[in-house]
Amino acid sequence: MKANLLTFISLIGIGAMVYSQTPLKSPSIISVSNISASFDNNGGYEISWLNQENDNKVDSFVIYKYKSWNSQDNKPQYEEVAKIKNTGGTSYYRFVPTDELNKVVFFAVEAIPVNKSLYLSSSENLTKIPWVDAPSNVLLTSSVDTCNSLLILRWNRYRGWENVSRFYFRIEYAENTGTPRIITVKGSDYLINDTTLSLPSTDIPNFSFDNGSNYRFRVTALDFSTGNACMSNVISYIPYVPKITSYINADGTRVVSKNTLQITFSVEPGNEFKNLVVLRSLYDSRDYEPVDTIYMEGDMVTFSDSLPDLDKTHYYYKAILLNKCNQGVGSLESNVATNIVLTLEKPVSGSSKCRLSWEFYRYFKGNVKEYVVYRIRKGGTEPIGTTTDNKFVDDLSALGNKQVMEDICYQVEAIEENNPHGVNGHAWSNTVCLTIQANVEMPKYLLLGDNCKSKAEIPFMFPASVFTPSKFYMAIFDRWGTKVFETEKVSEGWDGTVKGKVVQQGAYMYFIRFSGTDNVAKEQKGSFVVICPEK
Repeated sequence: MKANLLTFISLIGIGAMVYSQTPLKSPSIISVSNISASFDNNGGYEISWLNQENDNKVDSFVIYKYKSWNSQDNKPQYEEVAKIKNTGGTSYYRFVPTDELNKVVFFAVEAIPVNKSLYLSSSENLTKIPWVDAPSNVLLTSSVDTCNSLLILRWNRYRGWENVSRFYFRIEYAENTGTPRIITVKGSDYLINDTTLSLPSTDIPNFSFDNGSNYRFRVTALDFSTGNACMSNVISYIPYVPKITSYINADGTRVVSKNTLQITFSVEPGNEFKNLVVLRSLYDSRDYEPVDTIYMEGDMVTFSDSLPDLDKTHYYYKAILLNKCNQGVGSLESNVATNIVLTLEKPVSGSSKCRLSWEFYRYFKGNVKEYVVYRIRKGGTEPIGTTTDNKFVDDLSALGNKQVMEDICYQVEAIEENNPHGVNGHAWSNTVCLTIQANVEMPKYLLLGDNCKSKAEIPFMFPASVFTPSKFYMAIFDRWGTKVFETEKVSEGWDGTVKGKVVQQGAYMYFIRFSGTDNVAKEQKGSFVVICPEK
């Protein structure tokens, strides 16, 4: 009976001891880094962890990697990688897989107790759902945007750091055998929380690809609160990047006919994208629509557009560049170009002044140096003045004329200076015209000589210095309508005699008919007075 009681008490003690066992705290994995030497991927991971228990309680650690999901038990399945003795402090294990260098691999570490009768092995890490919070390596991958010639780097966050809201990522690269460098984004050596980076980028002004070079990249995740770091694998990239212009410049416009406008665009020399889309609007800042896609043979191209009302309507243009996928190249867009609308105020009665006006041109990337005013005649075009104003006056009084009816036309050119790309442009207006007629002022009198007893020393004749006709006829009549003189020679005048006799004083009439180089005939009639010299 006594023996049975002792046995019972012993069993109770054993049961109490068994059921008093507690699990050890799971180790905290602080890093899963790719082992990288000389900026390459040498084929392994380094798993680092921190023991959460007193070192005297932990005999060893078992390292596991995630294998699969057990849907029946709704638990993750791990396989053992290695078992190492506890040496105290932070522990690490280097794991060289056979086929998992390009995968996201989840790991777990289990603490094995020294006294297995008092403690259970830790199991918290073995029950984590891998894609939620289990520690894994940082896997760096890349893709190429062939349309825009971009390398896109992507990586996953390291999930082993709890309560970290700001992840810092340092991106490094090495070109060929060069020293690794940090990529500075927007002036910072780190990206915060972002896990994608496109290269090249306007946010990274000091980085560009050289065709044919071998580039290697890696990303390191950093926890500034603890100083822990997790390094990714290294990837390589050998680029071929077409040269893309850094600018599109709308050089200017030219009205070449009543209904035709030309717009010229320039790009950076060597640009390899050649399709330029021309956009048009009736407003300078909105509602642009594509009107044509033109192929650039070189660094400059001119587009012609057929339009109504170029003498009174502004049309606005700009251009974008297409990549080889027929997509716009980023935010690359030209400045605006428009036609200059020139107006003409014809001379009023008794005046010979033509008044020209136009709007100030404000669409160059540089500034307007000056406006050049051109006068266009049948014999050619000549500049007649420059101004920085938007008005100009042309006096036609001294204009030499060889046509009876002549069209005088004007055009204005805006000249650019200080263009940031060195391609100073020009903008030309429409052409405005007026028709002038040859008005010849004949002499008012004929002065006889010697008390009206001799012929005039200066004959009554056509003023050829004012207008030189190609064909000419002149007849002179007395007050009764009798013809007293006629000639077809512009250099011949009437000396006041008829058949050698001096005519009487008084009123006489002239009739002239002449034509110019335009073969347009004009007739003109008038009167003059034959007078004697004063005594």
